[in-house]
Amino acid sequence: MKPLFETYNVAVYALSKDTPAEAKAHQERDALGFVRLFCDPAMRHIRALGLEHHKALEFKTWDILGIPLGYPSGFKSMAIPTSILVDENGNVRWIDQSDDYRMRGDAQRIQDALLQSFGPLAQRGHAVGKSPHARVFRIAPTQISSRHLCSPTIFDKPATLTTQKEPERQQRFSFHSLSQQHPHRRWSQPMRTPTHLYLPFCLFFLGGCCTLPAPLNLTAPADLPAHVYFRTRTETFNKNYVLALRDGRIWYKHNVENTQKSSDWKLLGRTGRPEGCGLSKFGVPKNLVSLSADGIHLQVLGENQVIYRATNLREDIEKGVEWNDSWGWPMAGGPGLKSEWGSQTIWDVADAHTFDLKYYEDANGTRHHIGLGVAHIYVLDPEKKKIHYNDWWLPADWSRQVCGPQRGTFKAIQMSVSGSTLFVINQQGEMFTRLYDFDTSGENPFLTYTFVQTQPAPHVRRIPIPDWHRQPAISSGRITSRITIFQDGEGNAARTLRVEGEQNGVAGFFHKKIFAPTWAFQATHHTIKTPFLSDTTQPAPQSTFTNAEEIRYSGTLRREDLGRTLQVEFQGFHFVCSPSSLRVLFEGKPVLQKDGTPLLLTFHHVHTMVTQIRPRDYWQKGTKAPIRAGLISPKDFSVISNDQARTMLREFFGDLSVINLSGEASTQTLKMKELTRGELFRAPDEEKAHTARFVLDLSVAK
Repeated sequence: MKPLFETYNVAVYALSKDTPAEAKAHQERDALGFVRLFCDPAMRHIRALGLEHHKALEFKTWDILGIPLGYPSGFKSMAIPTSILVDENGNVRWIDQSDDYRMRGDAQRIQDALLQSFGPLAQRGHAVGKSPHARVFRIAPTQISSRHLCSPTIFDKPATLTTQKEPERQQRFSFHSLSQQHPHRRWSQPMRTPTHLYLPFCLFFLGGCCTLPAPLNLTAPADLPAHVYFRTRTETFNKNYVLALRDGRIWYKHNVENTQKSSDWKLLGRTGRPEGCGLSKFGVPKNLVSLSADGIHLQVLGENQVIYRATNLREDIEKGVEWNDSWGWPMAGGPGLKSEWGSQTIWDVADAHTFDLKYYEDANGTRHHIGLGVAHIYVLDPEKKKIHYNDWWLPADWSRQVCGPQRGTFKAIQMSVSGSTLFVINQQGEMFTRLYDFDTSGENPFLTYTFVQTQPAPHVRRIPIPDWHRQPAISSGRITSRITIFQDGEGNAARTLRVEGEQNGVAGFFHKKIFAPTWAFQATHHTIKTPFLSDTTQPAPQSTFTNAEEIRYSGTLRREDLGRTLQVEFQGFHFVCSPSSLRVLFEGKPVLQKDGTPLLLTFHHVHTMVTQIRPRDYWQKGTKAPIRAGLISPKDFSVISNDQARTMLREFFGDLSVINLSGEASTQTLKMKELTRGELFRAPDEEKAHTARFVLDLSVAK
């Protein structure tokens, strides 16, 4: 913004609670020679001016396995962000103050304030003697941004601020009460500050200063619909807004169904495309090819295959949204994320947020608070069988997958997601739904999970979460592949499904709550453009499915404290789909039950977090997969037909219900050992030993 201030001959002053040493580091890094900078570490002057935010969250932080963690430990004081424009006569011409520390006046807003206050440059001229036309005073909370403008000069001037509405009358001016009553209001009445007083305020921008594009004055396209019933790649909705993509630009209006507000279509932001200071990785996209929205999240795919995100779709977006092209570890500040499948990718964003869903229920039906929220992007790959996902805080890659219905053999032709819940349909009209994300699936290494306990401690989450739920067939009309799921309340059941179709020749959609047994029909009389599914005769349900990518391992399960070893072999281990079965051998032959069937132990596994970027299907490219697992012990040894095998297995497993394991899997080997109490989280302490007793050592069977 230096050229802007120089053009208007404006002097810039800045104040923060940074120490001189901290401020010096910012000054050297950001080349802030054009700003006169002050520091108030004790906040004496900030407090005297009524600009103290008393209850800002303070975090305790530490580092585990190279992963920074933190939790709110209390409150601290920080400054309320405030900007003041003062003319050469000491009159306050403009004040901008936010009650949200994330919101800042950008370059365009300051330029507008200068123009409104002083008129066009042609009328003012470029300089008046040796004094500046005006001063900009700004204040920032603390050094939480990478773009702080402060310097190592101690501010020790008197801290009083008076206003003069009449020549003989002065009163104290409270910024704090002003911001609560009138956030972002421009105060135009003349206010005078004594000549002996400077009010240095800090210039603070998230992501730094940038120049915003000029607003476009475009007429809304004629083909924008009156209603949006389905979430597609070019039209979508959340609780508050309906959005559409036309000619590479985003248009929006209120979701009248939920807000009861009727409005016309408007261009989002200045240009209908990502803009602002958050686009530091790839810059502004030249064109947009698709969009998706859920909860507070709006995400778009540019023609450059970059995924841009905005996370304030819950707020008033009249002036646009806050865009960002950073993505990934650490803390959503990673290198950014690109689609690897082209512009026709079937993808969706799902946001499970504390504002709306609030909690989810695990396999025991226990409620767990969503916390800060889980926002994932899911992609159906071109083969239509694999579903990849990513979270904007995870490493920016597509290495994580959700096992699709029918053990990954279901070929979906369309997908819709909302609140961590996926909804898919195939060419025969078979439909499945499932709740699945990084936290609920068991992948978060900083949460505690159990595979067996039905009444664990409140913080322990039961996994695996319920498998894909087959939705009832629609037989009372014809349907297309256009499907939609959206959240509408709290908990797992707060999802509504829609399927486009017609009944008795009338166009509309079939709809129901996610766990409701039957469908209802809503007539809309819209024009159906998606082809009807020609053959919706659904095949008879199968109980088991075999995935072609399954691996057969064999080897040993050793119990170190007893010095005993079992010969075991896997029946179909799959890297993404769980569970699989472990067959136990005795004297080289499978252990049989009394009914003649082999004794099979259930082996559940989940992937665990890594911080490095990996390719898709990385285990097929030579990288080992870190996994954690639960081997379920036999519940009833009396069913074993061989007496010696029965005795041996009873001694080997004892009274254990589960053996929690951690290790690595590759296409050639699977090596794991028992979790111990020294390894935090992942499993309850009562399910872990003090030292590892069990070791699983397998290799590909020949």
